[in-house]
Amino acid sequence: MEQKRRLLIFVFSLVFVLVGMSQVSIYAPQSQMPEVKNDTLEVSLITKYPAAEVYELYGHEAVRVKSSDFDLAFDYGLFDFDAPNFIYRFVKGETDYMAGCHDFPMFMAACEADGAMVVEQRLNLTQEESHRLLELLLWDVRPENRRYRYNYVKNNCATKILDRIDQAVGEQIDYNDSVRFGSYRKVLTHYGRNYDWYQFGVDLILGSGLDYELSRREEMFVPIELMMSASKASLNDGRKLVSEEKVIYEGRGDMTLDATPFLISPLFIGLLLLVVISFVTIKSLIKGRICRWTYALWYGVCGMAGCLVFFMVFVSEHEATSPNINIWWLNPLALIVPMMVWSRRMNKIVWCYMALNTLVIAIFLISLPFQNQVLNVAVYPLIFADFMLSVGYLINKNNKNIWQSGKTVKQK
Repeated sequence: MEQKRRLLIFVFSLVFVLVGMSQVSIYAPQSQMPEVKNDTLEVSLITKYPAAEVYELYGHEAVRVKSSDFDLAFDYGLFDFDAPNFIYRFVKGETDYMAGCHDFPMFMAACEADGAMVVEQRLNLTQEESHRLLELLLWDVRPENRRYRYNYVKNNCATKILDRIDQAVGEQIDYNDSVRFGSYRKVLTHYGRNYDWYQFGVDLILGSGLDYELSRREEMFVPIELMMSASKASLNDGRKLVSEEKVIYEGRGDMTLDATPFLISPLFIGLLLLVVISFVTIKSLIKGRICRWTYALWYGVCGMAGCLVFFMVFVSEHEATSPNINIWWLNPLALIVPMMVWSRRMNKIVWCYMALNTLVIAIFLISLPFQNQVLNVAVYPLIFADFMLSVGYLINKNNKNIWQSGKTVKQK
């Protein structure tokens, strides 16, 4: 059952892959807004560790503001799943997330339900800075202000908080920390390391925009990275940003799933498919007969996946979906084959597609050392299988075999 669950991760990741870039919460009612008084405030960063689900792999971040009158959590990870056309707009990159305010005990109850560790970092802010931060947070959660255009690496639950803290202290904070990963893709690969099918989906539909060199602050779109760097940060006047750090909920250990067994990993499945395609291609060359079912199934799946890649490249507004070199070998044109491979009259069109596909993949493979985009290792067996099928088709047709009643005869 657990293995089937892992296999399903890839299917869902093709649609909800971008959800996984930040912990999210379903829309929740606002807590009653407090009045800003000249009360003593305690302000803390609240970091929730990753949990088991794909959308929980990067943890979650919130701000706790406490006084003698209230104890609140401010959160930028809310969305309304019932909004019109939510799934389409999310995939297209037009998702509006919301800022929210909750009673802190209610917020903690939701965190504890997932079983993941929660860490509190008390911020070493003056009362003037703390009140300024509270005013900024209260402004953000007003009904007319609370919606914002979500971006999974540049405008999420962690980056919004970083920006507000900078505004409150009147400077961009020096986090005194070195780069840990170097690119967005390496960050995502690290946190999704046990979720091979999810990571395969990420690498398939997100392009070279994930592979440029980052600053440490850019890596802090992940709450755990924010927490680690905040503990080393200093303000211009020499104050440490964090005055105290403590675990406020121990959790139930590492909540992420175990690593995907190799025998059901994308790489093994890809290698297995390459072996099968090699066998089918060699057999068809020996017999001089094309297995139309193989071509229809393979290019049907490639074409449907190509439609998704095409949509993400040319329609979606999400960060880093374009350019994406995977579209060279995975695109909607592949659907020509399952639609026409059965018809003798359409042989020339299929032949032209196979010739073009062979040329494009050859150029693609030659150009790979000069590309900035990093491909998932499991993609390579699939590309070689695609190339082999195309070449096999061309060789068969160039041997002047033609279909007659589902069999092949030598052309005279």
